[in-house]
Amino acid sequence: MNPLEAVYVLSQKFLMQEGIAGVSFRAASRPVVRVYAEDWETASRVPSVLMDSPVEVVVTGRFRLLSSRTARLRPVPGGVSIGSVEITAGTLTGRVYDAATGRKMFLSCRHVFWGGVGARVLQPGRADGGRDPDDAVARIARYADIRPPPAVNPVDAALAEPLSEDLASDEILEIGPVPKEWVEPEEGMRVVKSGRTTGVTKAAVLDVNAAVKVHGVPGMDYALFGPVALTEALLQPGDSGSPVLDEATGALTGIGFAGSDTHSLFCRISLALSALNAALAPGAKPPAPQAPAERPTPLPLLPLAAGSLMLALAATLK
Repeated sequence: MNPLEAVYVLSQKFLMQEGIAGVSFRAASRPVVRVYAEDWETASRVPSVLMDSPVEVVVTGRFRLLSSRTARLRPVPGGVSIGSVEITAGTLTGRVYDAATGRKMFLSCRHVFWGGVGARVLQPGRADGGRDPDDAVARIARYADIRPPPAVNPVDAALAEPLSEDLASDEILEIGPVPKEWVEPEEGMRVVKSGRTTGVTKAAVLDVNAAVKVHGVPGMDYALFGPVALTEALLQPGDSGSPVLDEATGALTGIGFAGSDTHSLFCRISLALSALNAALAPGAKPPAPQAPAERPTPLPLLPLAAGSLMLALAATLK
């Protein structure tokens, strides 16, 4: 049997099994069957001999089409390029539901859906070739205001109403279905995000009750946010709006919105949904978010005598 015939037989008899990602046949002096498994559990069940040949097992994970996150995608999944006509590009958190009407809505950061109510939202965003009006998929519906200091903003979040509901995918790219459940972030939690710039990345949550100063907000030098979660490096420019999920349960926990070279920030999904009167499932009510254990102190109001404390804190964040 030549290698092509062997691969055909293997694919017909073996490749259709759950957990098998691929098969190969090497016709050398000592023929070998190679099996590509999606996970270690599947790999452990692969027999040591197939077609009278020894078997090599390689764990590759599941193969999938690699859709570009900056391409024009219809329907539009979470984790891809999007933005209003007034900005370059950010990331779509995903599909949620208007708690009042039950309609599907797009969720992202306010600074990604920047502009007045009714402003068009493009997918992909302008930085990725999106053109108005050809690539318009939604219009801004409502948002949580980002107020200047000394106000402390709980979220950076906004909703846009799709031009038609069939434009809204129920998937998050390379993650799976948009979660129907949400959880509050906890210190030590491992999170995973799907974003326009860096795709799927993971990090540990280091703080869930931080008050932070964020630069780059349109129209102001900086804005204050809190209580927000601080993680290891998770986001890069263009990832703003990324859905952040609890890796252990798959529940949605936040919206990535800012970061430095070494750390990233996400706002709580519970506060965002509550502020926007939105829900993760049709007919559901907005979450009643848990209050943080301690109300964060706005950074500009810290007394000057605390300067040494702030220097020590800055050192720990390097």
